[in-house]
Amino acid sequence: MTGHTLEKRWDKNNTGDIGVSEQVKNAANQMLFAMNMSEEIYQDLLELWTFAGGTDQLVADQLFFEVWSVRESDPIGNPGVFDTQANAIEVSQAGDAKAAMLALHQLYQAMTNVATTTADRITTLRRMT
Repeated sequence: MTGHTLEKRWDKNNTGDIGVSEQVKNAANQMLFAMNMSEEIYQDLLELWTFAGGTDQLVADQLFFEVWSVRESDPIGNPGVFDTQANAIEVSQAGDAKAAMLALHQLYQAMTNVATTTADRITTLRRMT
């Protein structure tokens, strides 16, 4: 919003302000789009977690397969020994993605009048940004 509060109008005015009506409509549309998209992604990832076996390790194994399956990691230096699963960092990343999507799902639930627990979801979401 541009200009002084005194200059605010419902519709566009001569100071270039698009108007309160248009700004609120734009904000509501963006929020609805983002929350609906987030809920669809949450449902897809819920299916992935179930398919992969339900643990962060198994999901990370699937998500990072192309990375860990060719990574040499023998601790004593023998060449040709490859990882057999995702490492702790990759598991942590999968867990962060799950936590962020759960936070978005809970925000969606709150918007659709489903009771949710009190939580600092913004901190959880910031880990993925």
